[in-house]
Amino acid sequence: MLKKLLAGLTLALILISPAAQANTPATDKGVLVVYLGSDDCRWCTWWESRLSGQELKFKATPEFKQLQYRSVKNTYLADPYEARDFPSDLKWVFDEMTPADRKPPRPTFLVYNDGKLVGKYVGAPGWEEKGFPAVRKLLAAKP
Repeated sequence: MLKKLLAGLTLALILISPAAQANTPATDKGVLVVYLGSDDCRWCTWWESRLSGQELKFKATPEFKQLQYRSVKNTYLADPYEARDFPSDLKWVFDEMTPADRKPPRPTFLVYNDGKLVGKYVGAPGWEEKGFPAVRKLLAAKP
């Protein structure tokens, strides 16, 4: 009984923490991961779902607590991103995108270190196999 209670409290803390972090303005200091998705993207929905647990698993890592994570979504996968899709504190991310970058495959994960784009990873497998290990290495190298 106590184990279930502790597990439930731990999950609640994990779920609350990202919500609070999502409202924190992005800065150009430290590591920032920007998740690009679309409402009608089935792979994005899978990444975000409790069924897959992929996003939750990422948010439960020690590394997650050391970075900023922001989600940017538009309505349709077929549409390019527009400035209005980005919160005001992430407009600089949109401004740095080329027209081709504004219509990436989805999901895409952009990794910034101190305001500089250092990685772009496509798909959940790309994130898990290449992106997250690169972020882990980047964070380990930070003072």
